[in-house]
Amino acid sequence: MHVFTLNRTLLICLFVLQSGFSLQAQKMEGIASFYGDRFDGKNTSTGETFRQKLYSAASNDFAWGTILEVTNVENGKQTQVRVNDCGPHSRGRIIDLSKAAAKDLGFIKQGEAKVRLRVVRDSDAGPTCGRSAWAKKLKAAGKPIPPPPPAWDPKETAELKNAALFVVPEPKILDLGPLPAGAVEGMATYYADRFDGRPTSTGETYDKDALTTASKTYPYGTVLLVTNVVNGKQVEVRVNDCGPHSPERILELSRAAAARIDMLSAGTAAVRATVVKMGTDGPTCNRADWAKARQEAAAPATTPTPSGQVQPPPPTVPGAKAATTPPKTAPAKPAPAQPAPADVPTVMIYGIQVGAYGSEVNADRVVKELADKGFSAGYAQRKDNLSRVYVGKYPTEAEAEKALADVQKAGYPKAAVKEVSVPANQVSFPIPARTSSPAQATKPATPASQQPKQATPANQPTTYGSTVQPPQPAPLPSPSVPQYDPTDILFGVQIGTFTTQANADKAMVGLRAKGFTEVYSARVDKKYRVFAGKFFFQHQAEEEKTRLREAGFNDAVVRRVQ
Repeated sequence: MHVFTLNRTLLICLFVLQSGFSLQAQKMEGIASFYGDRFDGKNTSTGETFRQKLYSAASNDFAWGTILEVTNVENGKQTQVRVNDCGPHSRGRIIDLSKAAAKDLGFIKQGEAKVRLRVVRDSDAGPTCGRSAWAKKLKAAGKPIPPPPPAWDPKETAELKNAALFVVPEPKILDLGPLPAGAVEGMATYYADRFDGRPTSTGETYDKDALTTASKTYPYGTVLLVTNVVNGKQVEVRVNDCGPHSPERILELSRAAAARIDMLSAGTAAVRATVVKMGTDGPTCNRADWAKARQEAAAPATTPTPSGQVQPPPPTVPGAKAATTPPKTAPAKPAPAQPAPADVPTVMIYGIQVGAYGSEVNADRVVKELADKGFSAGYAQRKDNLSRVYVGKYPTEAEAEKALADVQKAGYPKAAVKEVSVPANQVSFPIPARTSSPAQATKPATPASQQPKQATPANQPTTYGSTVQPPQPAPLPSPSVPQYDPTDILFGVQIGTFTTQANADKAMVGLRAKGFTEVYSARVDKKYRVFAGKFFFQHQAEEEKTRLREAGFNDAVVRRVQ
């Protein structure tokens, strides 16, 4: 371990150089821009009125009311701002400043500048983005909504204007002795507040007030003792997510854990992680592949259960061996001969419906999301221009109900048990008189060569996702915008109202350019309203609204659509 004899300033410079990549990954260093004059006098995402002459900023990462010190890396000029808006909405920028702040930093003519951020005063007033969804989650959890941040008098923090970028108690790195077996050292960071309430890779919900961490090194459930090697402060955390996604970092701590080791202001810290208890619940990353490998390894010795399928492991699976043993591949077996597509009988079973989508792209995304959370039995069915996503195949409603709670806890509170029609060759369990026709219920399936050829109905489900289905006859061309039953109660997200069709079309082009595929417009009262998505459940539309606002469509609101 090095012994530093340099003065405090030089030590700080060396520490900054060492952690430069992590800073950028944590968005503590990057490009800043400033608001256009057209926003002066308009409301911010937090309900405050934006003024160019005041020292304020828009940030996606810092809470409402956070006081930041902003340093222009090129000329060394500094200023302080108060976060009160969601932004920036341009990719590659980390903060939007008022014109007064940009003037102090000297980049009005350039329009942007590389800056470095430091937290002068933290805030617990909640995120600047997606505040409506954030407040609903707090209410649902029975937690109080924090009050607005206190007013800021710049004179209170003026004395910190020239403070060092990193404040350390002593100009030295602590000597913690030799690295214990299983321990690692490196840079750690912490989650941005916008991730609070979102599902982790293991299906748990991230809680910024819990002592948890993301790790790619340790299994799910591992308990780590994390030590800040600068100040010696420690905290015990439990691994429950896959991350960090920057190769220069080893851990991504919850906000509460980061506060325990005093790294909120810096954004990153050099840490040592020592194993207190090794997890036995499998990896945090690629859990779908892990679950599939376990199923394949167990397949030769597994007798089909009444449900007819080997269920993916729950969040906690006993036995550490499964977490460390390389995945095994089951011996390849010749696939049984499949009947011709038109001759495959269908059976009625039960599945857990997660959602219904007009876009196959959205349905595929949810199937993949389910697989990442360990539900490898997810699949989608396309019928009547609507894709319904399911988990599992069960012979009885009671068995499906037993698995429903796990799906709901994984972040799908509106999931429900539904009857679903699937090809008979996709289920291996006996169907108690639930075939799609009386004839199929009383006699075995006739070989394909002896069955009369029947035309496949145009609305027969086509299953796709993790379960491969026989190809279905090509459907008739459908309109570019999915069609729905006029009696359906649907929800869409309106992003704006326009006086001309040309402007509405331009807005739809902008939506598609940002990855929103299902967009449409409707003329109401001589104006054109532009929407994104059609959903059967309001909570799905609310999630789409949050994504739209994060993409820059700040006026997005949920509406009933036809």
